[in-house]
Amino acid sequence: MKFTYREFTATGYARDAFTQDVQYDLEEGTIIGFKGARIEVLDATNRSIRYRVIEHFPPL
Repeated sequence: MKFTYREFTATGYARDAFTQDVQYDLEEGTIIGFKGARIEVLDATNRSIRYRVIEHFPPL
């Protein structure tokens, strides 16, 4: 599973220095974590993802 993480400015523009691609191998486990958030992937296909948020991103 591959994601692109982006942070945006208050005016809605993506901040280049705050864009990052992350990739997870779901065969190693179904709980993924990034920047303090934890998500359990319940089901993933080429067309959809079902997931449960375990921990949200911490406040800035």
